[in-house]
Amino acid sequence: MTALVVCNTYESYGVFLRGLQNSADLVHPVGDRSLFYLPSPKLLVTSVTPPHLDYVRSLGYVIQSFSPRRPSPSLCQDLITDQELSHALLAAIDRDAPLEIVPYGNTAEFFQMVAHYQTQYALTIALPESPVASLGWFRDALDGKSVFAMLAPALLEGTACRLAPRVVADSIPQATAAVQTFLAQAQACVVKPDVGYLSLGLMRFDPHDSWTQATIEAHLRRNAAFGHRKLSVEAWIRSGIEGQSPSVEVFVPHRGKPYVTYVCDQVFSADNLFAGIALRPEFYATAWAKTLSQGALAVADRLQSLGYCGYFDLDAIVDSEGQVYVIEMNPRRTGGTHVHDLAEFLVGQDYCNREVLLSGSLTLKHPCTWPELEIVLRESGLLYPQGAVIPVQTSSLPLGWLGYVILAAEWEAVQGWQKRLLALLT
Repeated sequence: MTALVVCNTYESYGVFLRGLQNSADLVHPVGDRSLFYLPSPKLLVTSVTPPHLDYVRSLGYVIQSFSPRRPSPSLCQDLITDQELSHALLAAIDRDAPLEIVPYGNTAEFFQMVAHYQTQYALTIALPESPVASLGWFRDALDGKSVFAMLAPALLEGTACRLAPRVVADSIPQATAAVQTFLAQAQACVVKPDVGYLSLGLMRFDPHDSWTQATIEAHLRRNAAFGHRKLSVEAWIRSGIEGQSPSVEVFVPHRGKPYVTYVCDQVFSADNLFAGIALRPEFYATAWAKTLSQGALAVADRLQSLGYCGYFDLDAIVDSEGQVYVIEMNPRRTGGTHVHDLAEFLVGQDYCNREVLLSGSLTLKHPCTWPELEIVLRESGLLYPQGAVIPVQTSSLPLGWLGYVILAAEWEAVQGWQKRLLALLT
């Protein structure tokens, strides 16, 4: 069976991202992560060809890479309309064997593309990470914080996890009133778009600051990420454990029992943007990890009974008393799936017992190209396998930022490698 990865990241967040400036510059480079999706050999379609493809191949991956000549916001539409792209892809496919397609997001455009290739080219296609096309609306609905807030009490019933207190607002005036209510209770809160990406647009309000109705509303209206859509106003719960926000990812197969892929702590930048994850063996023995994993598996069983298939994660906060509060659900391959897949490929399925991984991103001193950066990383001894730094996002180098994973045996060693990397490049 031929495996094909379609990294339709931008397409998955199109409605949200179209309101932001330079959003393609932010999202297209994230497609580089898909180099590490699935074992090899595989075919890979991304909006832009990852510059460090040959380096990834040197790690043992067998990848044939394809990209449209003029990428549009919809990679799946490009796979239909770009004849050069589709012909090159078809030439690489064994037409006598089933084609297994794994997308980043199970979008309407993805299912249209699958139907096109089935009918136009008579391909037999398997979708191991996708629900049936008629349930695409269900996955889309789960992506909204408002729908998850409505379903969470039933999904989490019987578990020790709780949903973090929140108000779903249909407008900025409603969100303003919700913020005022939290602040009046001396409770910090955050405001998020109902469907978002990388925590873009998140705003925090603290009761120690001098907020009025007018200043809150004005602050919210200046946020381009909010626009004319629902907003989620959530209690900001102070973490009682190391790190900020633990998360668990689960895979839900078409048949068979759902299972946890990894437990991690999320890493955020100084301006509250999602930056990466930390995977550490000691997490699995903690009470919060067991509680969160049990809650996620209960959610997975209930979603599976409704026809859901594929990945999802639950992001959470653990307070000082050990209570696990679920913040949100992301129904797709997540910001850490590539780290897990990479670790399994390089180390083995038991990597979580033996290795520590940290993914992150950094802003470079100066924009550069991959050949330039590769020389610097090799000469400094940082580049894996001689060192511990694995570049994962390099399409963004001309824009001035790099995505990376660090792999080492101890957390202190990971921190040391990261310190060297930051000192060299920032």
